[in-house]
Amino acid sequence: MFGDSLQYVNYIECATPDGQGQTDACKFAGITGYPTWDISGEKMSGEIPLETLSEKTGCALPK
Repeated sequence: MFGDSLQYVNYIECATPDGQGQTDACKFAGITGYPTWDISGEKMSGEIPLETLSEKTGCALPK
C-alpha cells in the first residue's frame, strides 16, 4: 500500500505471536482497534481514508 514510503512508518505489531492476545505495549498505549494510527499524539482507529492520512501527516498523495 505504501510502497517505498513504508520506511517512514513506525509500525508496531500489537498482536501476540499466537494471534490470541495483545502485547503489553499496546495495552499500555490504550490501543483498542486495528489499525490504529498515532499521528502527533492523536489516535485514529479503523479504516482511515488515505486523504485523511495525507492531510494529518503532510505527506502528499501521488497524482
